[in-house]
Amino acid sequence: MKNEKRSAAIWFLALTVFAVTLLALAFPAVCAESEKPPETTAAQGPPEVYAAGPDSYGYTAQAVPFTFEDIGGTGAFLMTGWDDHFEQIAPGSLAGFTFPFYGVVYNSMFVSSNGLITFGSGSDSWSNQNLATEPTQSAIAVLWDDLDSRNAGAGIYYQLKGSGDAQRLIIQWNNVKFYQYSDAQHIPMTFQAVLYKNGNIQYNFFDIVGYNPYSSSQSDGASATIGIKAAGNQGGNKLLLSYNAGPNLWVGTGKSTLISAPPIAQTIITKTQDNPIEQSSIGNVLAANMLLFTGIIVIIAFWRRKLD
Repeated sequence: MKNEKRSAAIWFLALTVFAVTLLALAFPAVCAESEKPPETTAAQGPPEVYAAGPDSYGYTAQAVPFTFEDIGGTGAFLMTGWDDHFEQIAPGSLAGFTFPFYGVVYNSMFVSSNGLITFGSGSDSWSNQNLATEPTQSAIAVLWDDLDSRNAGAGIYYQLKGSGDAQRLIIQWNNVKFYQYSDAQHIPMTFQAVLYKNGNIQYNFFDIVGYNPYSSSQSDGASATIGIKAAGNQGGNKLLLSYNAGPNLWVGTGKSTLISAPPIAQTIITKTQDNPIEQSSIGNVLAANMLLFTGIIVIIAFWRRKLD
């Protein structure tokens, strides 16, 4: 009778361990399911709201309602009277403002008269490209074209606004023209880029018709590059919104485009999900040990039953 009770206890223990093992195997899948981000639905809004991207880093773009914070009369003067020129906005001029861009945090930047912002060094290139190889620096192409600030009333300005997470740097090209500025038929253009502390960027195109009598294919971004890129030659780490193709959803007079940086938390989750071994390693080790223990108990129970 004692042997039968002992054998029954051993079998009960084996079954209990087996049941716990099944739970351990299921645990990682349950956790993974619970950690999935909630499903998102398409943004509700007017039909002109569309999205592009993400690029390999996670940047996306969306056409948003037009806004424009004019700093032509309040911003700090950066340059005027130049064709194909750049100036640096140095750390001392940014009062501690930093801008994260493709994984690097910058405390200064270079602004070109040709509608281009670069990081690390400046670029005075007037020949816009598709962002695959040029510029070689990390860059924000706001309205990269052959522009000129030598006409009367033209200037490029910058200004910090807001505080905390709402702090933003506005860079404005004010009343610039296409090259061959002296012709009275050229119409001044005004546009800006807003760089947010969280890494988001917004382009606001106040007036970029900019008629050029020498070229009928320049108005409203028709000969410009709009987008962003990381440093070096790029295939994936660039978001090209328009290349000699305006006006369109992303560029044109009275349009605004928001480029959203990937949230830090989302990046971490994505990296974790890319490695499922890390995600379920604890559960797998536990399950393997449980199975081994169950096997040992079953073998002991079997041989004790034969001996009895």
